[in-house]
Amino acid sequence: MNATQKLLEYIKDPEGTFAYFDIDMDYIKSLSENDNDPVKQIHKLCDSVGNPCFAGFGDITQYLPELKPTHQVVSETETTVTEKIFFNTPIGKKGWVLTKKKDSAVERISEASSAPVSTKEDFALFDWFYETVKNADWSEAIKDIKNKISQPDKCAITSIFLVPPFELLYWTKREEMFFLYFDYPEEYHNAMNKIVDAYDIILDVAEKAGINAVGYGAPGGTEFTSPKIWEEAIVPSSVKLEAYIKSHGLFSIFHCCGKISTIVEAGFINDISPTIFETLSPPPVGDVAELKKMRQMINKDIITHGNIDLTFLRDSSADEVKKQAMEIAELTKGYPHIVGAADACLWPGTPTENLRVVCEMFN
Repeated sequence: MNATQKLLEYIKDPEGTFAYFDIDMDYIKSLSENDNDPVKQIHKLCDSVGNPCFAGFGDITQYLPELKPTHQVVSETETTVTEKIFFNTPIGKKGWVLTKKKDSAVERISEASSAPVSTKEDFALFDWFYETVKNADWSEAIKDIKNKISQPDKCAITSIFLVPPFELLYWTKREEMFFLYFDYPEEYHNAMNKIVDAYDIILDVAEKAGINAVGYGAPGGTEFTSPKIWEEAIVPSSVKLEAYIKSHGLFSIFHCCGKISTIVEAGFINDISPTIFETLSPPPVGDVAELKKMRQMINKDIITHGNIDLTFLRDSSADEVKKQAMEIAELTKGYPHIVGAADACLWPGTPTENLRVVCEMFN
């Protein structure tokens, strides 16, 4: 039984400590032995260090022509490219203007200088999104995902990603999101409901295709969002989404990095009750100074994931990383915990040996 299969068994009956590191394309590109097939390289790396392997299908609405945006280059420099990225919608062309580095493996739409939703009228796009998902023919998507999962060299935990409901599909500029919430509360809540109901349809597609897991979360802890916003918007929409996830037989990974202590203390993570909650980040990126105390506030049926600081993981020796992993296991003793990076994806340049020593301890 490999580490991937062991993690699936652990999730069914969590007890003690496991280890898992999220391997993304930027990290793979930073390795000297880079492969032309980055997915193959992820599998190779995970096998070599004993890390469970995830095959992420991302946002599967991209299978729908209406929801796959058009990219149009506006300008270029030696190192960057600026694009218009837009949908053809019932209320016209709506989208983003994004400047990105040419060598970037990930498109960070949150860095766009404009976004589809910026006025009250733009909230009509979420009704369009729901109707598009509802009326779509998903048969080809199910067939394609099934085919990819069945390939013998793709043995991995399969997952999709759902944009947190409060973040409105990333169709707003991040800095405008909160103004829109306060200016148009009725439209905002209606949009979240439409998104979550559309997600129920997408989860049915994922279930039929054989997907294992769903990743989603919140825009951040109290460095971004107030406890009141969590109580009014993030918790109710996440509770509704969790119910849908469980009804389709999938497990969830709820990601919220940053300053999370107040949110945990308020009981909001217990209210949402995801399968896995990440991360309980230590200072300076988070505010969890006492991991043991914070873990004890979270229900035992929720698996927690973290808590090695990304910079420490990159810059420390294997022995130092091993020592910290042992300390984390001791501080979370009596609760299910997956040791990993405290803020999700690894910094490029993190030694693979530092991943191996942790995985060998627990997997």
